[in-house]
Amino acid sequence: MFVNMLREHIDRFGIAPDGRHLSGEAGGRVDTTAHGRTWARAREDALGLGEHAVGFVADRPSR
Repeated sequence: MFVNMLREHIDRFGIAPDGRHLSGEAGGRVDTTAHGRTWARAREDALGLGEHAVGFVADRPSR
C-alpha cells in the first residue's frame, strides 16, 4: 500500500534533482519543525489520542 502511494506521489510531483521525494512549501528541504508537527498529527490519527504517547511507536522517527 505504501509503495503504491509513493509511486503515485512520484508520478504526480516527481523527484528533486538531489533525490528527495518530499519537499517543503518553498521547494526546499522539509523543515524539522514541520516534520515534527506532521509526525505528531500522524501518530494521533493512527493511534488515537489515548495511545499515541505510549511505547516506542510514539517516539520521533529515526533520522
